[in-house]
Amino acid sequence: MRKLGVGVAATIVALGVASVALAGSSSALLMQYGGVGGQTQDKLAAGQVLGSNAVRSTGTLPFTGIDLALIALAGVVLIMIGWTLRQVAQKQQ
Repeated sequence: MRKLGVGVAATIVALGVASVALAGSSSALLMQYGGVGGQTQDKLAAGQVLGSNAVRSTGTLPFTGIDLALIALAGVVLIMIGWTLRQVAQKQQ
């Protein structure tokens, strides 16, 4: 019961601190993009050029450089770890 109380208290503190940090009006993100979100969205919807990048719609996803085989392998490894932990826990009971 005590661990649950500590966990709830830590969660409340973390959420409280995060909301205060995001409310700052002098953040670099707000100074960079504050107030122009709607204008930028309108330009994108109209297909206008923003800066030096033109809006292109070729119908394919951009190449990110992530090897999907490694992502799949990591997923399989995580599944195997979970299965092994479950087997060990069942043997201990």
